[in-house]
Amino acid sequence: MMQRCLSQRKRCSSLTTHFHVAGDADPEYNVTITYPTTTPESQRSVLFSFQLSTDQLVLNAIPCFIQNHVLMSHRTFGPINFSEVVLQADVIVDARGQLGIRNSRLSFSDSMSYPVRYENGDYNTIVRQIMVFIEEQC
Repeated sequence: MMQRCLSQRKRCSSLTTHFHVAGDADPEYNVTITYPTTTPESQRSVLFSFQLSTDQLVLNAIPCFIQNHVLMSHRTFGPINFSEVVLQADVIVDARGQLGIRNSRLSFSDSMSYPVRYENGDYNTIVRQIMVFIEEQC
């Protein structure tokens, strides 16, 4: 589910900045899935948790915006390089019975690089945009 989300190049469907794997090949991922042993009332919708890791993840970013009441994008920024990436999240079932991702956490080594010209892009902004994208679009 997460691999597919990061590999798809989608059109803007919200004001969320979209991210996708740069280039034509997805990285080699290691995936670990854990199932809840007990289901407390607050976590009954959690089907399982996963950890997705890879040595290097290279993403492109597509900021979405509204112009003349039309949702659009005009540029692709990248590459954004992460080393030793680990993405953890819970897969949930919402009230409509659809799968979604919540409680996502992104960690990586001390190395992250991104284009200087990235719109309002500082380290914290980029990490936050990726997390919002994962929670809203994946």
